[in-house]
Amino acid sequence: MTTATAIDQTFTTEQSSAIASVRVEGNQVTLAFQSNPERQYTYSATDSFIEELESVVGAEVVEGLGSLVAAGRRSGDLQEVTV
Repeated sequence: MTTATAIDQTFTTEQSSAIASVRVEGNQVTLAFQSNPERQYTYSATDSFIEELESVVGAEVVEGLGSLVAAGRRSGDLQEVTV
């Protein structure tokens, strides 16, 4: 079952060179990348991915956010939702 924690956070390029913003609602993760922050991508995520995301985003210093997203996409823990 998905955690109830909602995330809605933006990042400067100093905080994350890859991710401009992340929003989590239920098992849906919406991302914008620094390369084109106006375009948002929506993904369906596993509970374990969302737990990892919460720990990375909730840390005092955000590290490895782009790597986490890339690994999640490769493993299938993060699958793009087409509308």
